[in-house]
Amino acid sequence: MIPLLLSPVPISFYLLYNSYAPSSKLTPGRQIMLDLIVSGLFSYFIYYLTSPYSNPPDFLAWMGFTISVDNYGGMLSCCSIILVLYIGPLVQTAFIEDEGPEFNLPELKSYVTDAFVQEIMFRICSVNLFLACGFGFSVSAFFSAGLYTWSQCFGYFKGLTMENAVKHGKLNEIVQDILRQFVFAMMLGYMYIRTGSLLAVVLVHIFKNFMGFPDLDFVLSSHRLYSNRKVIGLGYLFGIVAGSYLFKLILMDPELFTPWHVTLY
Repeated sequence: MIPLLLSPVPISFYLLYNSYAPSSKLTPGRQIMLDLIVSGLFSYFIYYLTSPYSNPPDFLAWMGFTISVDNYGGMLSCCSIILVLYIGPLVQTAFIEDEGPEFNLPELKSYVTDAFVQEIMFRICSVNLFLACGFGFSVSAFFSAGLYTWSQCFGYFKGLTMENAVKHGKLNEIVQDILRQFVFAMMLGYMYIRTGSLLAVVLVHIFKNFMGFPDLDFVLSSHRLYSNRKVIGLGYLFGIVAGSYLFKLILMDPELFTPWHVTLY
């Protein structure tokens, strides 16, 4: 009963913290430290309250932050899957000149620190809460993915109504973004449940933050990469097929990893 009552807490805390954090006017470096400290303390709070109901290991193992063969194996496996899945976008970037700014602290927060915070909230805390409620692996990943997607797309429903989206021709973009966020979150949830590794899902999340979601507009004649569409398309096709095969081969093999979650069922 207690884990079920606590299940809305991570997303509520995450949204409240993000709404008040910018008003603190901290330097980027101090904001990064605050984010990591607050998320760490919050995760321990959830661990302390749910440990009587799921009989987890020690806190670091519950977090998926241990130095072990399984943890490093999970990191290597998940990173290899996301790299292969992103072969198409990586080929696509080869035709684009680098016009981005130099890396700095605000970008470190956006690309790296935020990935840590979000994975702690929506994979460690949310998934473990749903598992402690007695839900299965797939249901826990599904609910956690839904909460993550809501947190990332909250602004659409808060500041831009569907009527305005239709009026300005942005409804299709919103729907695509929601679907991309949800599919990505489901993949992360399954990666965490199978490997039990926080570092694995954080590395995948960081990689996605740097790469962004795949841009399929290169198939349009008005796109600047339209002339390279065949090469880029082959990269996408190979990445999807090979990445899906690796996902099934590695993450759907119950004998490769033995995270603490398997003791619940």
